[in-house]
Amino acid sequence: MFKKYSIFSCLLFLVVITTACETIAKQSIYSIQLQIEETNLTPEEKTRAIRNIERRLVSVGAENVAITEEEDQKITVEFQGKIKPQKLRKSFTFSGKLEFFEVCKEKNLLYKYLRQIDETFEEQDKLLTEVKNDKVAIDSTLGLSLNTINDAVFATVPKENRKKVAEKLLQKEPFSINGLEKKIKFLLGKSDRKDLYELYAVYVTAENNASLDGSYVTDAAVGYDQLGNWIINIQMNADGSYIWEQLTEEVYQNNGNIAVAVDNYVYMAPSVFTGPISGGKTQISGNFTEEEAMDLANAFRAGSIPKMKILQETILKRYFQKN
Repeated sequence: MFKKYSIFSCLLFLVVITTACETIAKQSIYSIQLQIEETNLTPEEKTRAIRNIERRLVSVGAENVAITEEEDQKITVEFQGKIKPQKLRKSFTFSGKLEFFEVCKEKNLLYKYLRQIDETFEEQDKLLTEVKNDKVAIDSTLGLSLNTINDAVFATVPKENRKKVAEKLLQKEPFSINGLEKKIKFLLGKSDRKDLYELYAVYVTAENNASLDGSYVTDAAVGYDQLGNWIINIQMNADGSYIWEQLTEEVYQNNGNIAVAVDNYVYMAPSVFTGPISGGKTQISGNFTEEEAMDLANAFRAGSIPKMKILQETILKRYFQKN
């Protein structure tokens, strides 16, 4: 009897010690100094960014988050919780900016526009007006292949020509074309297994923004499609639902596509076959791994943050005892 009691006491002691150690570890305070690399943020945007940083940390397990603003776009974040270092760092490596654009499919006008603005063409070549000549010239000059199969995709870009295309197209401010009411910009899609990137031309608003963005998202959760692939289910608020319904109706009427972009990369560009979509629900797919889908869903729920740089990480040797 005494032996059984001793064994039980030892086991109980181990459980108490283990629980106490876990509690102490959980109460450790972590401190991270971050620098916001976007210098043109308004005070409202900075306030929203700080709020979203706190929400993102909470979404990965942080507790008692405290954020202090400093000079030179720096902030210090202190928090408690059991978070793996790599998970923590990854939380700040992407913005999580979700945007929805109507795809511009007026390729003939785009061909001619690019011919006109490219100074590398000979003067006599600029007089050519046939689309096929425009296409050949653009292909060779920009180092891309204009897409004639998928009308939502403007072109495909080999990995080795990505920098050239970025300089000539992706970094260009939104522009106007005669005959089109809306301004346009170019976005790159994710690469495929052959290291080819899809290039999209999309419409932007008069303020150079997307038609709809992630600020209207109220919930995001991972799920599966019919083939078992990971997807992200999105729910928008009332305002976002209204904009989404208007956007999908316009795209449906134009027999168009909607480009879904995350951090300026297009993940998908589906058509709208059934008319306007009400209720503010949609799904995002993009050959995600489970971890990618989870990280993006957390970011969409918390809201996007500006580009950040981690300057310093510290574990403060302070502990608190729970009441």
